[in-house]
Amino acid sequence: MLTKFFEKLIDFKPEELGAIFKDLHYEELQTAKNFIKGKPYITARNLGESFVRTGNNYHIDKKIETLSRLTFDDFLAFHRIALQRIRFLWFFSGNLRENEVLETVTKIEDIFANKRHGAKIIALESHEIPEIRVVQIPDETTWLYEYNLRRENQSEAANPNSGIFQLYQVKAHTDKTRMLNDVLDNYLREAFFDQLRTNEQLGYVVYSRALLFRGTSQFCFVIQSDVKWPFFLRQRIQSFIDGLKEKVQNLSDEEYHKYIESVKTEYLQKPLQLIEEAERHWEEIKTQQYFFNRSNLFDVSYQS
Repeated sequence: MLTKFFEKLIDFKPEELGAIFKDLHYEELQTAKNFIKGKPYITARNLGESFVRTGNNYHIDKKIETLSRLTFDDFLAFHRIALQRIRFLWFFSGNLRENEVLETVTKIEDIFANKRHGAKIIALESHEIPEIRVVQIPDETTWLYEYNLRRENQSEAANPNSGIFQLYQVKAHTDKTRMLNDVLDNYLREAFFDQLRTNEQLGYVVYSRALLFRGTSQFCFVIQSDVKWPFFLRQRIQSFIDGLKEKVQNLSDEEYHKYIESVKTEYLQKPLQLIEEAERHWEEIKTQQYFFNRSNLFDVSYQS
């Protein structure tokens, strides 16, 4: 089945899409425009994450502008060069033997080589693979980006919601700092929701979360509100953080180890489905960390 897919991909004739290209182009353009019509907290999170990574990065407004100018001739021109330079990153997960995987990969690479007049498929060295890296935010600095979700001539009543994505980077990334970040997540998750959602009623969507992006530990706070603007939400997030400093410092050993054990349970939990295990492994490949036994590192990191 997989080889059949790649055969069809190679034999694809873009000229046959001429009759429906206009409809496909319109659908793609509308999808891009609908990005800013979605839930503000998701828009804020996506925009925020895009500003702290390098490579293959573009702003949604730039995408809309480029799509607006795209023509069928552009599509044909792109197809002529699209498969001239291509690289594969293979990941198989499931009930397959190593020889079966290698046989499948060889067949697919042969399909491309034959269609390209016998061109040889050469494996890339690790340093030849483009990396998407995280932008390091300098210590003691704050980066602020604002994006107006309300379009021209749109009233406040038509779009009363706003969203904020506040991100903090952990200074040094190790397995231990990552796990400590997860412990912090476990500690703050309920407290943040209770204070800003239940008590202050700032919005329907309120959460905090530990993140691992491209091998860098980070922590974020997210709020979507229809009663307050992002500047006010930012102040309340900072007030919450300031109010917790003393509480964290005064945590007893018993309380601290309770949170550790909770995170440890999550780390050591066996995947219930194959897709869960595959996602864990794929995350290691994407971030180029390759710690496929990461759950086993938990005890070692906390004992060091």
